[in-house]
Amino acid sequence: MSPRPAVSAPRAQPRLLTWRRLVGVSLVLVAAFYLADEGRRHRLRMALEDWVADLQVRFGIGTRRYPGAADVEVLKPPMALRNAAPEAPAPTAAPAPAAAGATPAAAPASVTVLTSPARGQQGSDIPLQIALRDAARPEALLLVIGGLPMDASLSAGERDDKGRWLLPADRLEGLTLRAATSGSMTLLIRTRPRGPGADPGGPDAALEVAVLPPPPPPAAAPTADLVGAPPAPPPPPPAPAAETRPAPTDLLDNARRAFGLGDVAAARLYLEAAAAQGDGAAMLELAASYDPVRLGERGPGGIEPEPLRAAEWYLKARQAGLADADAGLAALRDWLARHPDFDTTQRAQLENLLNRPREH
Repeated sequence: MSPRPAVSAPRAQPRLLTWRRLVGVSLVLVAAFYLADEGRRHRLRMALEDWVADLQVRFGIGTRRYPGAADVEVLKPPMALRNAAPEAPAPTAAPAPAAAGATPAAAPASVTVLTSPARGQQGSDIPLQIALRDAARPEALLLVIGGLPMDASLSAGERDDKGRWLLPADRLEGLTLRAATSGSMTLLIRTRPRGPGADPGGPDAALEVAVLPPPPPPAAAPTADLVGAPPAPPPPPPAPAAETRPAPTDLLDNARRAFGLGDVAAARLYLEAAAAQGDGAAMLELAASYDPVRLGERGPGGIEPEPLRAAEWYLKARQAGLADADAGLAALRDWLARHPDFDTTQRAQLENLLNRPREH
C-alpha cells in the first residue's frame, strides 16, 4: 500500500489581506482628520465618552447619564453649600377657585423657594426660615428635602423609604430642625404637587445649616484654700468654632453625581461654589454645562444651552491656567459658524468673547 500524500496548508487569501490594508489605511486617515483640528478633537472626545457610557449601561457596570424624571432623586450631599439669592419669577395669574369636592390642582411651576442660613446648637431646636413665593395654593404643594442626616429630624413631615424628608408646604410656619451630632449640612429643597405618582421638579434652593457643639458645663465656684489665698481666676471662654467651607474636590464630586442623575441645575450650584474658591476644573465643567456643543439643542431635563455663559466660563477657566478651555472656545467658534441664524445681538456679544485675547 502506497503512503498517502501529505496535505499542504492552504495559502492565505490575498483578497483578505487587501481588505485589511484598506481598513487600516482608512482608520489612519480618519484619525488624522480628527486630530488635525482642535474643535474636531473636542467633538471626538465627547463622542467617545458617550460611547463608553453606553457600553457601561449595556453591560451593567454604570448608570444612565440622563435618566428620566422618575429616576431623578434629591441628592444627599454631606457638605455645606450657601444658597444663592433666587431670581424673581415672572408674575402668574391667580388660579380659579376649585369646585366643591374637587381634588386640589397642582401648584404652578413658577413657585420659588426662599431660604436663609440657619445656625443652632446640637440637641436643641434650630429654627428654619423657608418661604414660598408665588404659591397661590400651598396646600397643593409638597416639599421634598434631601441631605437631612439620619440622626436629624424636622418638627413637621416625615421621612420616606428613600431617606428624603416629605414636608407639606402649608406647615412651614414654626418649622425647626433637631440634630444629634454637630457639623454642617446642606438641605436641597424642591417642590412638587401633592399626590401619588407626582414627578418632582428641579431643586429650587439649597439651605445651609450649621449645628454647633453644646456649650461646656459651667465651672464649679472657686473656693479659697486653708491659708486664705485668693481663688484662681476662671478659665478663659472657649474660642468660637470656625465655620468649615466645603473643599472644591468634594463639591466637584457632588456635581458629577448630580450630572450622572441628569440634575444639571443642582450640579451647577456645586460647580459655582467650587469656582468661587478659584477652582479651574469647576470653571471648565461649569462652562461645559452651558455649552451647546456638549448639550446639543436641548440638554437633560429640557435645559437649553447658553453659549454666552459657556464662553464666559471658558475664559475664566483659561485665565485660571487650564489649557482645555481653548478647546471649548474653538468648538464654540465652530458651532457659531454652523448657525448663521443665531440671534444677531447675542452673536455680536459671543464673537466679542471668542475673539478676546489671552491675558498675561
